[in-house]
Amino acid sequence: MTAIAQIPKGQSIRFATRFENNNNFDNLLGYEDNFVNSIEAINKDAFIYEVSKEQSVVYQILTNYDTITSKIYLNGAEQTFTSSQLSVTKKTSNIGASASESITLGEWATGETKIYFDGELPVWGIIGQSVTIADGGFNNGTYTISEVSYDDDLDGFVLIYVNTYVSGGSSATCATTYNIEDYEVYEVTIDFKYFQLPMSGDNVECYQIEHALTDTTYTDVTFLSEPIRHAQTDTDDMLEIKWSGSGTEFLVDYQYSQENEVHVIGDLFVLEAAGESTTYTDDEQKLYMLDGVYLRKLKLQIERLPRGICEQLALATQHTTFKVNDIEYATDEGASIERIEGNVLNNFEVTLQQVNLTGINTLTE
Repeated sequence: MTAIAQIPKGQSIRFATRFENNNNFDNLLGYEDNFVNSIEAINKDAFIYEVSKEQSVVYQILTNYDTITSKIYLNGAEQTFTSSQLSVTKKTSNIGASASESITLGEWATGETKIYFDGELPVWGIIGQSVTIADGGFNNGTYTISEVSYDDDLDGFVLIYVNTYVSGGSSATCATTYNIEDYEVYEVTIDFKYFQLPMSGDNVECYQIEHALTDTTYTDVTFLSEPIRHAQTDTDDMLEIKWSGSGTEFLVDYQYSQENEVHVIGDLFVLEAAGESTTYTDDEQKLYMLDGVYLRKLKLQIERLPRGICEQLALATQHTTFKVNDIEYATDEGASIERIEGNVLNNFEVTLQQVNLTGINTLTE
């Protein structure tokens, strides 16, 4: 298998990989992106994630590496932590999954045997897959699938392997070990209510999270998060942006009910009132309104963001569910990201349409 080590970008916290001599967009943190000062730099607010004092952050790591080692840093100094503060939980058993199914065996061609399943082919039914056949007769053994074909007589697809079929067996089964995916999903939970509060709301102390992935086969990979500031008080003066998905979106598996969340200083204001209507014109050219739907469109504007965080927000707007201050919005337009002249920061803008309008198109509170 190829090495897989990913922390999907469209989650609550952005991570970058750590390489000494390979600077690109994926291994640059916001404050490293043509920004000469270090993490302790003054006036670095634009590069910091603000989290409320009660916020629990959940995100996923996708990997086939053997070991994940996590660390927490406060202003660059490693901190001891408990499982209440940070935990990593394996959510899947994708690699080395096993399956066994009842089958029907038969001759395909001279020296070849066909496997027929009562229904669709299993997901592991591919060329090169190793299978173990047992039928209580002379077909017992482990074989490699050499072909996938359609059997007109059986009106279904069959798997073919090279071995002379011998009749007389009964209750045939096919067993195999396979990978549902070539990686496992690990869920990381960081609960900030167990973190010490800073001395004051203006304190610039920052946390960073590190995940080192190691394996006996693959090259080690280390991820480091953008700086995170633990708020003295809740982030009531900021826009609260939340997003989640259905199924798998942008590599994140949302069957585990993960909701992503960030807090930003920005503006959300009414841009235009729009609508859709159905009308009727009679023989005297008199126009009648049959029904109408009112639409509310707003513009989300956030200034002075690193390009990596702009990308994170652009991904957020493309998710199935996207909320600002607990109101759901959708967009059919891409976000606009404009670099500020003479600066490494950017202005972010996207037009949103409110999904449900209470008291207008819906009774939902």
